[in-house]
Amino acid sequence: MENSRTERDLSEKSEDETPATVPQPIADAYFNGNESIIRDLLNDQLRYHAFPAFCHRESVGQAVWMRRTLINWLREVCEHRNTEPEVLAHTVQLIDRYVSLTDTDKRDYQLVGAACFFISSKLKETIPVSVDQIVRYTDFSITKQELFAKELLIGLTLQFDLTMITPIDFIQPLACFIPCGPELQQLIRGSTNKIYMKILHVEGVNLFLPAYVATACIIYAMHLTVEPEQHELPRLTLGRLQEILHLESYKLEEMYSFLRSLFKPGTIHLSDLVTSIDRGDGAHSPEYQSRNSGVLVDNLPQLPVETSTPTGQLSSSSFHS
Repeated sequence: MENSRTERDLSEKSEDETPATVPQPIADAYFNGNESIIRDLLNDQLRYHAFPAFCHRESVGQAVWMRRTLINWLREVCEHRNTEPEVLAHTVQLIDRYVSLTDTDKRDYQLVGAACFFISSKLKETIPVSVDQIVRYTDFSITKQELFAKELLIGLTLQFDLTMITPIDFIQPLACFIPCGPELQQLIRGSTNKIYMKILHVEGVNLFLPAYVATACIIYAMHLTVEPEQHELPRLTLGRLQEILHLESYKLEEMYSFLRSLFKPGTIHLSDLVTSIDRGDGAHSPEYQSRNSGVLVDNLPQLPVETSTPTGQLSSSSFHS
């Protein structure tokens, strides 16, 4: 999956090789700021939310590293294609939904990822990826016939219900409820997308519903982007979003604390623990094992959507550091 030839192909882009993209509109007069849209998203997220799923018969450390490696490879593919964030977010959810329903061997894992990206691209991109391009992205480790067969199998397994609800779906409409001007709203929205895309490969993120993840990312982005004289803006936004989304305070506080732990303080640089697990060694550390092994060993299917336990009421100070 990760070899010199693939890395070279992804990094060397000429005008002919760089895929064409169709810019998406900055605003949608009907979609943005429409509370009925948000209510629909809140209902649908309960149906389509997927827990992180892993290859079977693998140790915790190996399974976690393999999932992160697959997603990071897909991230490189998306960066090369200049795809919109929702394509990768949709792909990750699709992978987890499929793998949670089938025993996926590590030898088929990249094929599953490629097929899910193929499906997501056709659903989300104006100019979808071609079969030849996907085969090339895998360094010709799969064939067209294998890709088509896996695409069909994924569709049959999910009964062709390929809808996904991700935090990206919430970020766009929620940004319009931030009590500031449209230019700052757009800046915060872009920063929020980048923050989420940085951490979407971390398995713990999918333990929270998309509405909680999106809200936590918005508040974190605001602390990094708003001017000091606007220090009240995050607090006002937090109250407004909690009201619109009917978020439980302790669950949001837990998500926000978890989000902050994934970054170096006050930055969008991933923490040392996250990067060490990405390299393949951190998942074997005592710190990670003590925090996550009990959950990951069971592969999460029996857990409720909200896995949090009450820790008390949300204090505004939790979001102002």
